[in-house]
Amino acid sequence: VAVQGLPSSVLSLSAGKAHSLAALVDGDVFVWGWDQFGQLGDGESPNIPDDALVPQRVSALSGMVCDVAAGWFHSFAIVCT
Repeated sequence: VAVQGLPSSVLSLSAGKAHSLAALVDGDVFVWGWDQFGQLGDGESPNIPDDALVPQRVSALSGMVCDVAAGWFHSFAIVCT
């Protein structure tokens, strides 16, 4: 099933309690869902709303990530060199 707003080049996908993450083959990360505890962003990205109904790119991680993981209220991104 396609997710509206998510590019088709998904490498890795993970879901938490009420949020999801996708790492793309180009190293970008997209996030969407509930963000009460900041699990969608890097803490400094004002362009990501409190709750994102469609996938949003995390600009601070652009081109650097090869995998993602989500937990109950947290998210992880593995940065590749």
